[in-house]
Amino acid sequence: MALLQVVVAQHCPFCRDAEELARRARTWFPDLNIEILDLEADGAVKPDAVAAVPTFLLDGRVLALGNPRAEDLRRRLARRLAARCRGGGAHATYDPRDRS
Repeated sequence: MALLQVVVAQHCPFCRDAEELARRARTWFPDLNIEILDLEADGAVKPDAVAAVPTFLLDGRVLALGNPRAEDLRRRLARRLAARCRGGGAHATYDPRDRS
């Protein structure tokens, strides 16, 4: 099963919006495992792919850096999850120009 990690930090003013996007993603994709990773929590380990917060990772690969629009996040997740089901993997390279 795919894992969406939303990497946040308490000091980040945009991270509350990222957490709300994660809640919305849970309603769109109920079978998707979703984890909020607060980098300022005790014992938290920053994933290698994370350069800033908020960051959305799907199976360890950057899906979005910063907060995408809700509809863009839904489309990106749908596309990556469909590719994963077809055997293409969810590990497509992150393209910051991808606005879908």
